[in-house]
Amino acid sequence: MKYYFQKIKNIYHLFQAILANIIYGFPSRKLKVIGVTGTDGKTTTTHLIYNILISAGKKTSMISSVYAKVGDREYDTGFHVTTPNPFFIQKMLRQAISSGDQFFVLETTSHALDQNRVWGVNYKVGVLTNVTHEHLDYHQNYDEYLKAKLKLFSASEVAITNRDDESYKEIQISKFKPACRQAGLPAGRQV
Repeated sequence: MKYYFQKIKNIYHLFQAILANIIYGFPSRKLKVIGVTGTDGKTTTTHLIYNILISAGKKTSMISSVYAKVGDREYDTGFHVTTPNPFFIQKMLRQAISSGDQFFVLETTSHALDQNRVWGVNYKVGVLTNVTHEHLDYHQNYDEYLKAKLKLFSASEVAITNRDDESYKEIQISKFKPACRQAGLPAGRQV
């Protein structure tokens, strides 16, 4: 019963995401969006990518579980809300465009991917830090959890995976999106 309730809820989130994209004019199409997912390291990786781009002189915004930074303003995303609701996401993407940003780094959870909260986000790059045996109360099992994480690659042009993670062997990018390229990063060079 819980499974079916979850699927109905996912349809609700999909409708929200479609409506939010329409209202805000599909803003991610005008940005280079970098999505970061994984069991551990999402927030750190999101902030590292954001700061690297800022240091390189690139106009960049981000949403993480700590806060959202769009243009010169910081926004509270709630108490450790990793991926906010679709309306907040699309509003921040639209504001990033208004601020003249080129890049947007979006911390993206498996829950948000599974629930369709990030439907319509046009990811340029998808980053997967790792997948461990957590969040199985929601995803039921490891395979479903991995499948949810890999939805990010289906929405991305380029996929970056962690070669040192045990999920690396199970990931076959070609079956998720033919145009996706896979780059495994050796230990010590994780982004």
